Amino acid sequence: MKRISEASSVYVAGEPLPEDSLLVAKFDLPPELVWFNELNVQERIDFFVGLLQVLAKPKLTLPDGRQRSHMDAINEYLRGWQATVELESSPELVEAVRQGIDDMEQGRFASRKEVEEFLNAV
Repeated sequence: MKRISEASSVYVAGEPLPEDSLLVAKFDLPPELVWFNELNVQERIDFFVGLLQVLAKPKLTLPDGRQRSHMDAINEYLRGWQATVELESSPELVEAVRQGIDDMEQGRFASRKEVEEFLNAV
């Protein structure tokens, strides 16, 4: 099996990747990780680059100053990728997110205070 950098350079050169490459192979994964098989080549490259960035950080500090373990950071990273894959597998959800972003950009939203006042009045 090739290293990620070698596989990435083959991908960029436009040559077909070998079937056992980390970037194209389908893996027999535990249920909580099967989403990985849905990633395309570019997404797998992005996934591994991001994972290496998480692992390379000598200290992981939360905004409140508490230290976080690398395992916690990896689990959070994996959950983020899983959520992205699940979101992108639902065209209706993708459209709803796009509509929500457009609504915010156009100023079509209510503040938390406005929502709470509405809910208290009902």
